Amino acid sequence: MAGCGSNRESAEEHRKLSLRVEHLPPVRVHAGEEVEMHASIRSSLEGAKLEAWVRVLRPGEDDERIPFRIASDGNAVAHLPASERGTVLRYVIEAKDAAGLVVSLPRGSQDGESYTLRFEGPSSWNRSV
Repeated sequence: MAGCGSNRESAEEHRKLSLRVEHLPPVRVHAGEEVEMHASIRSSLEGAKLEAWVRVLRPGEDDERIPFRIASDGNAVAHLPASERGTVLRYVIEAKDAAGLVVSLPRGSQDGESYTLRFEGPSSWNRSV
């Protein structure tokens, strides 16, 4: 048995992977103004390469993906284009790490749940000069 691998050494480490996304939806969205979206994105992977985006849901159209810029501290910012007063946007936040782990907010987004933004107030788009 001595020559059959009895001196073999091995080492193994098991770590639970995690990807965490936090997002507080904007309270008010002003018509005619770009919307700055914030999220905090953290991964248990060292030196993780993270991707994240706002997926804007448009009935009868393809979803639009607007990427987040993610800082080294995990704080992320994305900018949604301005819309006129009364426009309602539904959106989901999604993040993915280098291991392929994907997290979505709000909880239940895989079952159709989404956040809602409503552009309010006067819109400079419809004012006559």
